[in-house]
Amino acid sequence: MFKRTICPLFLFIIGSLAIVVPAQSKSSGDGVWREVSDTSSAFRSAERVIVPDNYRTFRLNQPLLRTMLESAPAEFKDQYGMSNTIITLPMPDGVFERFRIEHSLIVEPGLAEKYPELAATYRGQGIDDPTATVRLDLMPSGFHSMILSSRGTVMVDPYAKGDTSNYISYRKSDA
Repeated sequence: MFKRTICPLFLFIIGSLAIVVPAQSKSSGDGVWREVSDTSSAFRSAERVIVPDNYRTFRLNQPLLRTMLESAPAEFKDQYGMSNTIITLPMPDGVFERFRIEHSLIVEPGLAEKYPELAATYRGQGIDDPTATVRLDLMPSGFHSMILSSRGTVMVDPYAKGDTSNYISYRKSDA
């Protein structure tokens, strides 16, 4: 009698887990990125600018990222040369890699005063992959990054024109 009761219950639990587990999306440890599927109808009507052969789609928690980036020290200001601002970036294989970030102004200070949105530029050094370096920005048009490493170049760009919530991570060689 015990075997007859446990078997259907066990099958029900296993079946429920098979449905629930794939539905969970993978998120970065810092909560900035969450992998999403681009098969929904909301994505189909998007005006794509970049359509690589292979990529992954992620949703960005922009307020959290902005807060983290605002805490980044200016480059060359830390006497020890090591920033405590660490963010994750999504890779095209679905992994999230960590980077130490510094604020790196690439426009003249006078231009940055006139157009403060141009001052949101940063550079970083890979933690998980010490050969990786990154340049990134958080502009009104969205987040952009270029990661250079011994494994090649990885880009993170808005999924579509005007979309500042959804992003693609792809190898430059796939574009």
